[in-house]
Amino acid sequence: MWGCCQTLARCCHGGDQAWLPVFAHTNAGSWFQVRFLAPLCRHCLHDGIYSTALAGFAACEQGSVPWHASLSLESHVCSGALISAEWVLAPAQCYRRWVWLVKNHSQTHHKELQQLNLAAKLIPHEQFNNCTLDFDIMLIKLMYPADTNEFVAPIHLPSQCAPTDRPCAFADGSVSLLQCTDLPIASEATCSRAYPGRFTDRMLCAGQLDSSQETCKGDVGSPLACDGVLQGLLSWAKSCNEENHLGLYTKVCDFQDWIKFTVANN
Repeated sequence: MWGCCQTLARCCHGGDQAWLPVFAHTNAGSWFQVRFLAPLCRHCLHDGIYSTALAGFAACEQGSVPWHASLSLESHVCSGALISAEWVLAPAQCYRRWVWLVKNHSQTHHKELQQLNLAAKLIPHEQFNNCTLDFDIMLIKLMYPADTNEFVAPIHLPSQCAPTDRPCAFADGSVSLLQCTDLPIASEATCSRAYPGRFTDRMLCAGQLDSSQETCKGDVGSPLACDGVLQGLLSWAKSCNEENHLGLYTKVCDFQDWIKFTVANN
């Protein structure tokens, strides 16, 4: 049986669906599954995350993106942002149990550059829609607090939304070296034209339609930071051979109350 989300054409054969489980950790050190989220197509997720098309990007300077988190199982699958020593913010579509706190461009395993942690608790937004990717946001509570330093540090959360055309720093972790570029936030009208029927009030898009610096099929969850403040998490991007492929992001400023409430109660 085929399962298909018409809005974003996220289709797959029923046999290829992967149910996203939530795990809990016991004091004895074992894991048990407590419930399931929505089914997700494995190959659709794969196609939307891995990319080598990074035209207009350059390797990030070491320590310039200390909040970048890599969510991994056997390898990197998507990104997120460290927002405190205990919490990572990521798209709800990107559940994975293992969390690399920072993926520096050196890709070494020195403690001061990278830290390995586990997700003790995963809390997706209760209104997350896997078909439309609306409310695509999730909090991950780390099992152990991060040892913050110049290479591993949280990003500030927004007190207000960023204005249109504000240049923002984008870091993509889908290739071996963390890639950085600057992208302007597009207007809501531009976003609606680029994503007709898909763009909602909980989203923003960034990039330039006439530039090579687009996040085509980029690294889902990669943070968009404006003046050192987290404004977006990459949620969706069109194929590189499609026109108007601005990156579509979860609009973090609209989830401030949800983030504060969830952290305070967990």
